[in-house]
Amino acid sequence: MKNQILFFILLTLLVLSCSSARWHFEKQHYDRAIVLAARKLHKNPSDQKHIDIIVDAYRIANEEDLNAITVLQRENNDRNWEKIYQLYRRLENRQQIIKTLPTLYPTNPLTNVEFEIRDYSLEMANSRDKAAQNFYEEGIRCLQKGDRFSARQAYQYFLRAAEYNASIPNLQLNTQLAYDASFTRVLATVTNHSQRPIPVELESYLRSINIQQFNNNWVRYTWIDEKNIVYHYFAEIIITDTWAGPDRTNQTMYTETKTIEDGWEWEKNPDGSIRTDSLGNKIKKIIYREVSAKITKIEQIKDGIIRGVMKIYPSDGQTLLFNEPIVGSATFRNEYGFATGDNRALSNVSLQLLQQKPMPFPSDRDMIMMASQSFGNIVVDKFRATQNLIH
Repeated sequence: MKNQILFFILLTLLVLSCSSARWHFEKQHYDRAIVLAARKLHKNPSDQKHIDIIVDAYRIANEEDLNAITVLQRENNDRNWEKIYQLYRRLENRQQIIKTLPTLYPTNPLTNVEFEIRDYSLEMANSRDKAAQNFYEEGIRCLQKGDRFSARQAYQYFLRAAEYNASIPNLQLNTQLAYDASFTRVLATVTNHSQRPIPVELESYLRSINIQQFNNNWVRYTWIDEKNIVYHYFAEIIITDTWAGPDRTNQTMYTETKTIEDGWEWEKNPDGSIRTDSLGNKIKKIIYREVSAKITKIEQIKDGIIRGVMKIYPSDGQTLLFNEPIVGSATFRNEYGFATGDNRALSNVSLQLLQQKPMPFPSDRDMIMMASQSFGNIVVDKFRATQNLIH
């Protein structure tokens, strides 16, 4: 019984494998049919069904590809050379599979297993070189248009040309020229339009922001205005106002009260004698007392604000792509205090307040630089939000 089941499984797999090659043949997937049939024939060179499939599939596929090559050549279109090369390559790959077949022994004596093998090396080399030359000439035509979008197309054409023939004269040079001309370049600047001079450190800080992190395949950001470089967009950070101060001191007062243990005394009987427990021991009584303290809290405050706007526009200046305000701020805050009364009434928060000391107020310049951090963070967010506007 087990042998019968095993035989049935093997027979089913054999039928399925045969029908698989046959199925691809009937669907005109000739190369797939050839690959599947070849696998079977390596195992059984006398498999007549797969011999018939591979013979017919090889003949039909070759006829179709050679006819397609003839049609493409008659069109006299240089753009066809890549297709022609791919067809010759497919013919060569197909016959390489045939060359690896073992000697076939068809059970049908009328079956001709002599496959036609041709040398396609000259045709492949010729079509490959012409395909490469066509891609190169297409790249040159695009590069000569002089705009960055055409340069990107040229760069892709030159890469395709190099895939087929990297030895074309000047190919490497023109590939680099196209690559360099393909970028959209964005120059970022900081401009002061406020009524007062800004700290030198503020401009330096903003220009230290890493805007190169927003580079993508074809877009490059920079703070450096280089000579002989064409910039397609300008990202201008305009400072419209800076403000700091005044030094402010706020004073508040509050009172804290607490009931605390304040010693002990002997508990007395109504007649004034000391009260004792059942064993004759004197009984102690805890004395509680309410104490209070008055706290003076002093708060030092100073603010710094930078207001500005970020504009992005193309080099022709005709269209404003982006125009949004930016506000950065910072606050200096210090709290300290002192208390009068009984310090035993103070909470932990008040005790900590008493430990703090007054501090000198930052200068106006310092406050502006403190505000520059939040201002710079918003600048980064704006660059990130406008990436999709620049191509």
